[in-house]
Amino acid sequence: MENLEYPLISVIMPTFNREKYIKFAIESILNQTFTSFEFIIIDDCSNDATYDIIREYAKIDQRIIVLRNKANKGIVFSLNKGLQLSRGKYIARMDDDDISMPTRLEKQFQIMEKDDSIIVAGTYFKYIGRNPDSFASWVNVYEHDMVKIKMMFECPICHPSVIMRKNFFKKYNLKYSQEYQYAEDYKLWLDVLQNGGKIINIPEILLLYRATNLSISRNKKTSNLQQIRSRSILFKCRELFLDTKSKNLLRDFCNIPMELSKKQEIYKKIQRIQIAYQGNRDSVQKILQYFCGVFSDIHICFIFDNIQLQGLINGIFSILKNSSELDRFHFYILHNGSFQSEFSILKLRRIKDFELSIIDICKINNENISQYKTLYFKFLFALTQLKIEKCLLISSRFVVMDSLNFFWNADFEKKIIVATSSCNLEKMELFRDEFLIQ
Repeated sequence: MENLEYPLISVIMPTFNREKYIKFAIESILNQTFTSFEFIIIDDCSNDATYDIIREYAKIDQRIIVLRNKANKGIVFSLNKGLQLSRGKYIARMDDDDISMPTRLEKQFQIMEKDDSIIVAGTYFKYIGRNPDSFASWVNVYEHDMVKIKMMFECPICHPSVIMRKNFFKKYNLKYSQEYQYAEDYKLWLDVLQNGGKIINIPEILLLYRATNLSISRNKKTSNLQQIRSRSILFKCRELFLDTKSKNLLRDFCNIPMELSKKQEIYKKIQRIQIAYQGNRDSVQKILQYFCGVFSDIHICFIFDNIQLQGLINGIFSILKNSSELDRFHFYILHNGSFQSEFSILKLRRIKDFELSIIDICKINNENISQYKTLYFKFLFALTQLKIEKCLLISSRFVVMDSLNFFWNADFEKKIIVATSSCNLEKMELFRDEFLIQ
């Protein structure tokens, strides 16, 4: 029998009008492998069946504590109410439409017990619900120094995934701020850092995060307030960790998520921050690699098949112009005896140096080449003869808008050829069949 008077973890879950999903959230907590917890559920005056569903679960599990606000007060009020009434050594957050993986609390408890310096431990998560593949996770750093640095750009913690050390919050009288509603978690993490607390992410998916029509519409309605308050917090983070010169370098990132900014601009700014940053410079280097990639020799093949020369020049120009210092290029131009403009391509070295190979496939002596009926497939066959591990095949009409470093460093599972927008899906199937591209 669990000690209900002294639970080790207090799980806090505010809820409002979640009759469709709340049973999944509740059951995911009740089915945890770690069992020494109290489950505080605060209903914010729902007008659907949510409250009745909670009470039914409370009848069969004594660990559930049901609270209900007399009027709709909002999530910040409910969270602070749960914090005040919690009895656990640790406080875990949960949202009313998400699902915790069965070992979530067990693994978070072990991490917190092992290292007393950790005050907040979030986890990685996976989207479920409405078009989950169309959303990108913002939680992808885990070490404290990297979390702290990313705080200067955006919030790197998934709020409903966290577990927190209660005595730290009690010691410094920390709670959620009504002034920063819609960014209340971001502000709380800043308060933790300002008081010397350590924040990490466990690099394992321990939460399924639901994207619903309601949450999306709510975000649209409150996006202006959220952006204003988030911007205020990231400025406070920069005040805390950076000197004036470094802060000025970051002013362009006020409203732009890091993943949507050009890698070359990010590279330049973070590289300057690395020089001025007074903390762990190795951590800044990790952030640099995280956002911009690593030094790479990128091999790119263009097929010149009676197309306009200007299209080819524009394609290479766009790659060079939008690259970062991490990108080193070797271009290959495959042609059927019709290319005589090497000098025009070499003039692009004024932008950035690169290597260039001009390959006439008509001069490739191979008895098997005749079996490929189309000229396009003869080009592809010639490409397979290049003695390199990996090569990007790019249409000469394709314009690159950002650094190819991340794309190049993606795990292509030993594919030699990576086709881009140069072909449609039907041709892609033919490529796979002819060249065993799995």
